[in-house]
Amino acid sequence: MMNHYLKTAFRNIRKYRQQNIISIIGLAIGFVCFALSVLWIRYELSYDNFHEGADRIYRVRITNERWEGNLCLVTPYLLSSYLKSTWPEVEDACALNSWDIRLKVDNKLYDTFALYIDSSFYDIFSVKVIEGNLDFIKSKAQGIAITPELATRMFGNENAIGKTIQYSNQQLTVDALVEGWGMHSNMSFQCIMPLRIYAADKWDTFSYRTYICLKEGAEREKFEQKVRAFGEREELDGFDFSKIVFTPIKELHYTFPDEDSRVKFSHVFLFALSGLLVILCSLFNYLTLFINCLKIRSKEFALRKTNGATNQNLFLMLMCEIGIMLILAVTVGLILIEWSLPMFKHLSGVDNSTGHIYMETLSYGVLIVAATILLVLLPVMMYFRRQTLYSSLKDTKDGIHKNLFRKVSIVLQLFISIGFIYCTMVIYKQVDSILHADTGIDQQNTATVGCYPLETKTLYQELKQLPEVQEVIMARAGFLPANSTSHNKLKPEEKSQKEDPSTECEIKYATADFISFYRIPFVEGRTFNESSKEAKEVIINEKARNAFGWTSGIGHRIVDDRGVACVVVGVVKDFVSTSPTEPTKPIVFLPEPGEQICLIRYLPGKKEACCQAVEERILQKFPDTDFSIYTVEDTLEEYVKSESALFSMLGFVSVVCIVVSLFGIYSLAMLICERRRKEIAIRKVLGASTGSILLLFYREFFVLLGIASALAFSISYVIMKPWREQYIRQVAIGPEVYAGIFLSMLACIVLTIDWLVWRTAHINPAEVIKSE
Repeated sequence: MMNHYLKTAFRNIRKYRQQNIISIIGLAIGFVCFALSVLWIRYELSYDNFHEGADRIYRVRITNERWEGNLCLVTPYLLSSYLKSTWPEVEDACALNSWDIRLKVDNKLYDTFALYIDSSFYDIFSVKVIEGNLDFIKSKAQGIAITPELATRMFGNENAIGKTIQYSNQQLTVDALVEGWGMHSNMSFQCIMPLRIYAADKWDTFSYRTYICLKEGAEREKFEQKVRAFGEREELDGFDFSKIVFTPIKELHYTFPDEDSRVKFSHVFLFALSGLLVILCSLFNYLTLFINCLKIRSKEFALRKTNGATNQNLFLMLMCEIGIMLILAVTVGLILIEWSLPMFKHLSGVDNSTGHIYMETLSYGVLIVAATILLVLLPVMMYFRRQTLYSSLKDTKDGIHKNLFRKVSIVLQLFISIGFIYCTMVIYKQVDSILHADTGIDQQNTATVGCYPLETKTLYQELKQLPEVQEVIMARAGFLPANSTSHNKLKPEEKSQKEDPSTECEIKYATADFISFYRIPFVEGRTFNESSKEAKEVIINEKARNAFGWTSGIGHRIVDDRGVACVVVGVVKDFVSTSPTEPTKPIVFLPEPGEQICLIRYLPGKKEACCQAVEERILQKFPDTDFSIYTVEDTLEEYVKSESALFSMLGFVSVVCIVVSLFGIYSLAMLICERRRKEIAIRKVLGASTGSILLLFYREFFVLLGIASALAFSISYVIMKPWREQYIRQVAIGPEVYAGIFLSMLACIVLTIDWLVWRTAHINPAEVIKSE
């Protein structure tokens, strides 16, 4: 009996192979997207859970509107010991630092990530020592601990203990081999060095990362309120405890990470939702085909009942078909996972073993299969409950509810497809606008070059000689990447009383060459006259001028909280220079000396060649220095890397949904043509033209497309509106986008069903009626 059911199932799958293949592929892709994204989410939620007492460890930061995300990532060194000594809820506390560094061994450079710690670090965290010791941490000796992976990169199979590593102008001795924490940590490291404190007695020095471990039973929320209440009563040397924030270490990576992930956590959720929608689209496509096949096969079922088959027998036969489809879909999904695994690991940073990934994704596949079977069972049970032997033989109709599910299914598939297309188009236009739109200043083909401890003037002379460099100046810092930024509270001299409000301005140290280099346009006034012996000159932007309440800024004077006055000699237009999500701030340019880097403008299209030439020149002339090269182009791409990844993922999913939807429409049109062959033949006999018959089919699909478009555009607009509002430069989504998407889908539908209906309409009516 089972062999017969299996043979019948394979025959029916083969009979409608085109539609079934599309359903299998769609279900497989949806399964892959959903399974990998859920695995990704679980991985993000489990960062740093390997630490002992991880549920009680918190990162300490303060809210500050000057920082992107309104959260200051660094704190004073004194904060950790003060928290531990003042509040009994704190069991342990430590301060540390971590950043990218460049080490040198035998004139070869190795980029790595260093963790700077002191002895208080061991009160909260533990590091497994494989060989050697960490005594240099307490003694502050010129030692370093490295992981076996870094040791292999540097020294091959040789024993690394006792080897010498050059860092900047220091000679470090490898005192220990330690086991790293891998990439599944907010504090991943490849080497450990002693934390050196240069301003430990100052509360206004924000340079360290503070962690605390609360005692068991202490509640984070109540403790945070207690500390903030203390800050509302008093400040400690200017440090405001009322703005303090304690973030659980296990939540750092997906809430406020120190460095942006390749893909934002919210975008991973969108990817998971996309996978579910693809599954839904493919499933409804298959269900539509399945239900239509039930209607077509009603006489077959009636004959089987006549020969003694029960509803249970027929139900089991259909379950065999569904089971084979789902097994094929999961198999294809596993093949796709194998193909996409390297790309997935690169995007997500998941470092789990391949076997673990397969086991976890397979478990999600089982859940999807179970949910699909339950969903398919409903129409099957309803069919056998309503369909009697008499109705099967007579092929009775369902009245006004005829084909309702088919129409709803098409609307749903088109709705999902159009929604994906719209969201993908919005993301593409927004990302393209950030990368290529006019920002108000000329940052194209520019880069920042730093070389420590080399004098900037020496670096400037070398860079001037490179043929790839079109222009070069010395500066304290550029705009991108955004660093070396300070703020100050300023007010107009005519409103300099203590009770008068001040405006917090971003201070940018610049020269006339700096203003000229970026082609910053002036609204009024002039650039710096560096030979002037008059009062200290400043240049402000329009935002600052408006904040000071001036209609014209030239000649006005501004003062800081110490009473130092400056005269405004120029006002520049507002411009966007940093993060696309950061609003334009009041900016004051000060002609202060202290050049630390060089800004270069390279020839168009010569970015790679210029960066290579700069690196080769520095390595050749100054081999014992550390250097960095940051291009504006790469920095901007770094800002939108998550959006770019989301665009790629949604673009792929959109194509899948469109193909599934069109094949669903094609299969439905084929089934409709099959069921209405006699009606079409009679219409032809009565004089109907091919065009009128085509219009008969088009009218139904066009109405369904209109309904799906209206729903998709409305809901997608609501979904994407808050996403777009986070950007200062919001791209305009005009009517041409909606019209283009609608007309494109309309053309796809016409091309999908045109040939099929045309072929059916040209069959000889006599042959059709005779066969019927």
